[in-house]
Amino acid sequence: MTTNTVFFGTHQFSIFTLQLLKNNPNINLVAVVTTTDKKIGRKQLLTPNPVKNWAIENNIKVIEIKTSNDIFEKLQGIKAELGIIAYFGYLISKPVINMFNKGILNIHPSLLPDYRGAAPLEWAIINGETTTGVTIIKINEKFDKGEIVAQQKMQLNYTKTKKEIYKDLFKKGAKLLQENLDDYLKGKIQLKPQGNSTKVAPKLTKEKGYVDLTNIKPDLLKRKIMAFTPWPGVYTTLKNIADYTKLKPIKDPNLKIKILDYKLKKLKPEGKNIMNLQEFKNGYLKS
Repeated sequence: MTTNTVFFGTHQFSIFTLQLLKNNPNINLVAVVTTTDKKIGRKQLLTPNPVKNWAIENNIKVIEIKTSNDIFEKLQGIKAELGIIAYFGYLISKPVINMFNKGILNIHPSLLPDYRGAAPLEWAIINGETTTGVTIIKINEKFDKGEIVAQQKMQLNYTKTKKEIYKDLFKKGAKLLQENLDDYLKGKIQLKPQGNSTKVAPKLTKEKGYVDLTNIKPDLLKRKIMAFTPWPGVYTTLKNIADYTKLKPIKDPNLKIKILDYKLKKLKPEGKNIMNLQEFKNGYLKS
């Protein structure tokens, strides 16, 4: 007998899990919950996300939401026992969780309880972790604190981009879910409560991208650039670069300068093109 299942996701990396669910003979994918179309690009054209496109191509019902508050109402009338989350980014309320008698499983890209929160890989990189991993949890109303279904470690490869590592994690997470889902549905997996951890992963903000070049080690700067690329980016001010190079600014000292390379080979003044340090010195600093 198949299990009626609702999927929650918004990203290209969600597709790894969707495809495996579609091919699982014990799963009947009845709907996907995803975000409404968003305006993208210079022309601000309304564009569906990859999950919506995939669902349409595979004749799966699409439920579109704007906020977490929409989910409960939009799921009325959908008969499903199981929920699966992969790269969704919205809090699932207790009333929604209670709609699924087999619960809702979430693929989280960290070794929980370490790095609970919105930016798990980013903070693992910033902190210089040598390993990361993926955890499947049965969610509860507390953010990222559900019981653990399965977990797998992975080396944190600093020669890759953050996007490439996230892709690896969600691929691994989809496979881990596939390997454990049938046993979970049969009640053969003993869920493990999470412990506590001091390693947290709050949402990235533009303010957290600021660095003081006079007071940061090159290795940390390198990791921070990796973690904050492409958004929100790492930046400093013209005055800070002047202090670092022991030169004087010849333009607004508060001008924001984006740092794209930890050796300062790529700097981007606000509103200008990328330049190397020598080009930057020629235009913005004097002895």
